[in-house]
Order: sequence, then structure tokens, then C-alpha cells
Amino acid sequence: MTSKSYSERLAKGAVIIFVFTLLANFIGYLVRFFLTRQLSVADYGLFYGLLSFVSLFIIFSDPGFGSALVKFIPEFLAKKDYSKLKSLVAFIFGIRFVLSLSVAALIFSFSDYFALNLFHSLDVSPLIKIFSLFFFIDSFISFESTFFTGFQRPFHFSSIPFLKNLTFFLLLLLITPLNIEKTIYAFLFSSFMVSSFFLPSIFWTLKKNLKRKVKKIKITGKFIKTITSFAIPVFFGAIAYSIIGYTDTIMLTFFRSLEEVGYYQVALPTSRLLWVIVFSLTTLLFPMSSELWASNKKHILSKGLTIITKISFMIMVPAVLITIAFARFILDIFFGATYITATACLQILSLAALFFLIRAIFSSVLAGIGQPIVNTKVGIFMAIFNVIANLILIPIYGIVGAAVATTTSFLFGAIISFFYIRKFITFKMPFVSLIKSLFNGFLTLATISYLKQVINIPPIQEAALLSIVAVVVYIFLTIISKNVKQEDVKILRKNKR
Repeated sequence: MTSKSYSERLAKGAVIIFVFTLLANFIGYLVRFFLTRQLSVADYGLFYGLLSFVSLFIIFSDPGFGSALVKFIPEFLAKKDYSKLKSLVAFIFGIRFVLSLSVAALIFSFSDYFALNLFHSLDVSPLIKIFSLFFFIDSFISFESTFFTGFQRPFHFSSIPFLKNLTFFLLLLLITPLNIEKTIYAFLFSSFMVSSFFLPSIFWTLKKNLKRKVKKIKITGKFIKTITSFAIPVFFGAIAYSIIGYTDTIMLTFFRSLEEVGYYQVALPTSRLLWVIVFSLTTLLFPMSSELWASNKKHILSKGLTIITKISFMIMVPAVLITIAFARFILDIFFGATYITATACLQILSLAALFFLIRAIFSSVLAGIGQPIVNTKVGIFMAIFNVIANLILIPIYGIVGAAVATTTSFLFGAIISFFYIRKFITFKMPFVSLIKSLFNGFLTLATISYLKQVINIPPIQEAALLSIVAVVVYIFLTIISKNVKQEDVKILRKNKR
């Protein structure tokens, strides 16, 4: 395969992932919109506080083995080592089953302790017990997702969160009016339904790809060492990223109020709608990097990394700046005037998406070329910084402090990752293109800000009109600044066909 072939394959997969991720986030957004209308701010904050708390334990049910699955499936397929492929799937499924069951039992057993010491109420204990069951079921969904990612089946793994969110939303509609208990039971049942739905596809995929009849599963000491030597660094890196992902909400729960948790849990997922672009590109980049590295096609990987960084950043900039410009309107129209308190928080977290994009691209490639220890080092630094920043900022500035801590963590992570990746790949960072994208974006934002002052029309029409204007202005500036080359256009045109 040529560089263009891999780029086109990545682009086609990215479109599929983008569509399903966008739909999943849209449905997830509707869920939050619906819950803010059905639950009190405190109960809304409690639901997502519980979800964040339980999610913190996910790393202990998957100590890096999910990433090992994504890494070694394409590698074993490229080497046509079907015996190891079957052994890999069986070994990781067994490990994850035992670990997830054990962790769920631990959460269930200590629910009273967690309720009293974190949520300051013993009444929360039964809800934690229910979430422990969700934790066990969700581990199967996580396994299915990494399984299909390893086989580079974008339709399958990208449709999982969409179906999960859709099922949850439909169940909520069926059982209204809601309370916190009904909401949690609906969440639990939706996970069970989606997990069961994808099990047959796993067996079909294995049967299709195991071209030779591999009867025996051979799990030797050497095999386990190979898998764990990759998984363990990923595990410690996952701990670091879980700290970054959940400690802000947990610290807000501890230092501030459930109302502020509710505000933050409106701003955070809204900003993460921007991450649709990130996941669309990086999800396939991980296994594809592994395939290219195993096939000794480093020159293709290097060139592809430059193109992906350039194009993805170019796409992300206007989306981020439009979100910043209309943050207050977005919160007001979707969640109501009560939640516009989170405007500044949303604007800061939207900016974080740019840094997260660069970090995610480099992280995916580093994992794909077998350097999880580097990601772990970067992740640990980011986590330590994030915890310290949260401890300093949250007690004083609340949700704004949490947003600043998260954004700064991603900025430092992107910078450090850049210096690390150049040690392994001859990679040319497209600095000129990135600067042009930022400059074009700020000119676009200035245009929107000016037009908002001179145009006097209803808010919805204003947002729609100025968003269209922003896109047109940004595309025009991109063209006249020659930030898109002919090769980039060819790849996009082939993907469109």
C-alpha cells in the first residue's frame, strides 16, 4: 500500500467514525438536556458525580489490555500469525472478565464507605451498588470496542456509543417522570442491551479473519510477557489520564457543591462535542500505526502524521472559536438560563480541545509503534500537574479553576509529546500551517464579534447566520493563505467519492 492508499483508508474510516461519534454525542447531549429538565440540579450533579466516581475504577478492570488488543491484532494479522491472534483475544477477554467482576464486587462491598466519605450521605450507598453492576456490564462494551478497533472495523466500534446513548435516551422517554433511581436503572439496562447486541459480531469477525483453523489456544509465558510488557505502561498511563478526566469532577464534589458539579457537567460534555473530530482521526490511527510499523513502512507513517496533524488542526480551529463565540447562547438554548453560569468554563474547555487534538494524535502513534512507556511518562506529568492545579484553583475559582487546570494540562502534554515523538520518527511538524490556521481562526472570530454587535436579530437566527458566515470566511482565508495544498485536496476528493 502507498502513502495515499493509507491516507485514503484513514480518511474513509474517519468519516464513518465522525458521523457515528457526532450522532452519539448529539444523542448524549439530548440526554443531558432531557435530564436537566427532569432532575434537580443536585440530582443531575449526583448522577454524573456517581458516573465519574465509578469510571475512575475502569482502569483497574483493564490494566492496559484493551490497548494491547488494539496494538497486537493488526500486528498479528500483518504477520499472519493466526494462532497468536486467537490466543490474544481469549487471554484478554478472560483477564478482563475476572478483573471487572472483582472490582465491581469491591465497589459494591464498600458502597457505604464511599457514600459517607465522598458524597457525605449514606442514602447514596444503594445508588453506588447499582452503579457497580453497570461497571461490570460496561467492561464487556469496552472489550467489544477495542476488539473492533484492533480489526479496524470503524462501523462497528463507532456505532457502539451511538446505540448505547440512543437506547438510554429511549428508555428515559418511556419511564418519565424521572427520579435519580429510574435514571440509573435505565443507564444500567441500556448498557446490558448494547453489550448483548454486539456479541455475535465478535464471533463472526473472528471466524472471518482466522483463515486457518486454529484449534488450540496457546498462552505461553513468553506470550504473556509480550502482552503485559505493552499493557503495564499503558495501565499506568491510563491511571494518569483517569486522574485528569475525573478528578476535576470529584474535587468539585468534595470542595464545592453538587450544583457546581451540575454546571461543570454541562460545560464539559458540551466542549467535548469538539472531540468528535479528534476521535474520528486518532481511533484508526493507533492500529494503522501498528500495522505500518510492523510492516517497516516508517516513511509512510511519517508523511501521514504530518498531513493528519495539519488537516485536523485546520478543521478544529473554526469549530473551537465558534463554540467560544456562542458559548452563552449554547448553554442558554439547550440547558436554560440557570446554566449560563458555566459560560466561561465552556469557553476555556473549548480551547483545551486544540491541545487535546495534538496530544491525542501523537499519543496514538506512540502507542502504535510500541512506545506506551513514553505516553505513560507524559500522562503522569500531566496528571500530577492537573491534581496540583485543581487543588489550588478549585477551592478558590470553582468550575473556572477546574477548566483552567484541564486546559493547561493538555497544553503541556502536547508540547512534551512532540519532543518525544521526534526521537522515534522523522517527523516534520507543520508549524507554518498551524500558525496560519490560528491566524485565520482569530480573524474569523473578530469578524463574528463585530457582526454580533451590528446585527439585531433573534438569537437562534443570529447564531445560525453567523456560524455560516464564520465557515465561509474561514474557508476563504484558508484558500487565500494557501494553507491547503493540492495533495490534501486530492485525498479529500477521493474520500468523497
